[in-house]
Amino acid sequence: MNRLDLFPVTTTIEKNILTIAGHSLASLADEFGTPLYVYDRATMNKSAADYRSALASTYPGPASVTYAGKAYLSKALAQWTQLHGLFVDCTGEGEIAIAMAGGVPREKILVHGVNKSSADLRSALQNAGTIIVDNLTELKRI
Repeated sequence: MNRLDLFPVTTTIEKNILTIAGHSLASLADEFGTPLYVYDRATMNKSAADYRSALASTYPGPASVTYAGKAYLSKALAQWTQLHGLFVDCTGEGEIAIAMAGGVPREKILVHGVNKSSADLRSALQNAGTIIVDNLTELKRI
C-alpha cells in the first residue's frame, strides 16, 4: 500500500496493523488510551528540512524558520526545535517557561500573542529575544 501524504513518513501496514515508526497504533491506544497524540520524529525532521529548503530556494535574503509553540509545546519538543536551529514562537509566560526548560536560548524565543498579561510581558522582557508588540497600548505597558 502506498502511504498517503497525510500520514507520518514512517507509517506502514504490517500484517493488517497500522504502525508508525514500528509501533502498532492499536497497541499504543490499548496501553495509553485515546485520544492519543503521536509525534513522529522522522516526519518532523523531514518537515523542518523541507521548510528550510523551500525558504532557501525561494527567498534570497537571510531567513529562519519558526516553530509555533501554540501548536504544541513540551520540553522534549522545545529541545527538538534546537536540533534544527528553529525559533520558538511563544504566546505567554507558560510557553516561555517550557521553551526555557527545553534549552531554547533567549535569542531563539520570540513572543507573539494578543492581550499579553503583565506576567507575560515581564517574562518576555526577561527571557525572550524578540517581542512582537500588537498595539500602542501594549508598547506603553512595556
